[in-house]
Amino acid sequence: MEGENGKAGLGEPQPGGPQPATAPVPQLPESSTPEQVTKLVSDALAKQGREHRAALLPITSERDSLKTQLTGRDGEITDLTGERDDLKAKIDDLASDDPQRFNLVKRESALTTQVNQLRTDRRTLEADKATHATAKKLTDDTLREITVMDVATAKKDASGKAIGNPEQLKEVCEKIGATTEEQIQTVADTLWPDAVTPATAALKILSGATSGGAQGLNGLSPEEKVRKGLAAKIKEG
Repeated sequence: MEGENGKAGLGEPQPGGPQPATAPVPQLPESSTPEQVTKLVSDALAKQGREHRAALLPITSERDSLKTQLTGRDGEITDLTGERDDLKAKIDDLASDDPQRFNLVKRESALTTQVNQLRTDRRTLEADKATHATAKKLTDDTLREITVMDVATAKKDASGKAIGNPEQLKEVCEKIGATTEEQIQTVADTLWPDAVTPATAALKILSGATSGGAQGLNGLSPEEKVRKGLAAKIKEG
């Protein structure tokens, strides 16, 4: 189901094209603690992430192969076109009854056929490359959503209660262009600085207190806090 802004929600299939695989629903014991539920969900997400990463390897490999083939086709087309143009110039310089002219015309015609075939092959390779780019983007998007879900659900308070919000984390990451696992983790550390995780200390400045006379951050939006936190982290590094 789409959200109010018309965008597909976290983990939902995008309209058209291949659909992302859905993580299997964990089988819960009849009586499960919140910790058990969280672990089952986390394990299912991790399993799906591994499967998607495995599926991504052949896609990336074939994409790289297509890029190499395209480069090779471009080089061949350039070389053959140059040779053909040279032959045309020689043909124009020869008299119509020159015996050599016939052989050059045949060679020029053969080169034209080769160039046309290479251009056809190149268009096919471009289409294949576009198809693989679409598949890779879908896989990347799915892996990113799995990472967002995994990182957000790992954010808990001292009592073990989950305080992370996957939808909020996804929204902020999209706004600021955070795409890698490290960037997503940094955004989460900023949004929930009080969470009990090893990475909590990474952005202490974002707890809402002041730092070195800096203005307090309590009144800032999540996106603004993240941007300031990232800037502070870069400065410290």
